[in-house]
Amino acid sequence: MKSLKYLSLACALILSSFSFAQVAINNNGTAADESAALDITSTTKGLLIPRMTTAERVAIDSPANGLIVFDTDTKGLWFYSSSLAGWINIYGSNKNIDTLSDLDGDTRIHVEYYDDEDMIRIYTAGTEFFNLDSARIEVLNSGGSVFLGENAGKKDDYSSNNNVAVGNSALEDNIGGSYNIAIGTHALQTSVAKNGNVAMGYSSMRYYNDDLSPQSSYNTAIGMNTLVGTLPSLNNTGIYNVALGAFALYTNSSGSNNMAMGYSALNNNTEGNNNTGLGFSVLKSNVANSRQTAIGYQAMYYADDRTTGRDTYNTALGYEALKGSTTASANSGQYNTAIGDVALTSNTVGDDNTAVGASSLLSNTWGSSNIGVGKNALANNTTGSYNIAIGQDALGTNVSNSMNTAIGYDAMGNADNSGGGLYL
Repeated sequence: MKSLKYLSLACALILSSFSFAQVAINNNGTAADESAALDITSTTKGLLIPRMTTAERVAIDSPANGLIVFDTDTKGLWFYSSSLAGWINIYGSNKNIDTLSDLDGDTRIHVEYYDDEDMIRIYTAGTEFFNLDSARIEVLNSGGSVFLGENAGKKDDYSSNNNVAVGNSALEDNIGGSYNIAIGTHALQTSVAKNGNVAMGYSSMRYYNDDLSPQSSYNTAIGMNTLVGTLPSLNNTGIYNVALGAFALYTNSSGSNNMAMGYSALNNNTEGNNNTGLGFSVLKSNVANSRQTAIGYQAMYYADDRTTGRDTYNTALGYEALKGSTTASANSGQYNTAIGDVALTSNTVGDDNTAVGASSLLSNTWGSSNIGVGKNALANNTTGSYNIAIGQDALGTNVSNSMNTAIGYDAMGNADNSGGGLYL
């Protein structure tokens, strides 16, 4: 009886030491790690946790957070978390993990929200924004808008805007603007409340108007640095412009109803309206003038660069037609029509000239009210005015004489006539 009393005391002392010290379970006498309350070491055996059926698991009264059991029905490990709505399947042969979630559960990824739906659902701050369904990516709760890229559509208010932004900072500052398409780094970056614009290409329409007033702009810019605009962005109010080609309408601010197609077409235009430029660097130096049409490689390349604009009514169709002096400010002629390769290519202040045919009125600078129809017609004329030359090489050598009329091949080809003669 006495020995039993001593044994009870020894057990009590052992249990008491377990209550106040770390416990190490091993066969080599190693002390428990300082960070562990229980340190189990073995190379031949594992830890066996409680095993129970699903019914027994869910019947546990007031399970503690972090409680772990092995479910013999699901053949998986389960742990309990009150913040994640109860028992969570860590892993099991009958059921894999179907949710990846943050601590409060409002940002998560579901791979099996409904039984066997075979869809991935992505939630951010409690709102479902993306579904991956087969080969489709559905964008939800974004007002019909799609944003892809760092900071793309960053400030969008998710109302019914129906915008598309693809690329770093594309449509970054837009809040309430609708029906915009911005594809490319910095495309339509500063636009805030403008509607109906299409910008495709690096920095296309980058600095478009950033005021908060809703406005339908309907600009189309396709190509690197097209319709970029000027700073401050507030000054960029142009509407109904079309720019296709790198650097087309590059600095446009308030100019409207312009069409520029080709590398650097209307590159320096800021305020000019109703211009049409199709071709490499056409109307490149134009700043504020309006009502001009240039079609062809470098047609009207050195157009008058005055900053207080006017209507010029000039039309150039052909390679370097109405290209002008390299001093853009010298090219002030109006009401000129040049159709043909290098037609009227040297014209500066001459007005009311019509040149139709390759090299027609090629050298004209100051001459006005001339009509040259045919290859090389009035080709050497510089300052002569009121001449009519119809036919190849007609009045071909005339330089400064005026009021001549020549009709036919090589008509007055070598003439120097200062009167008003007629030669057929």
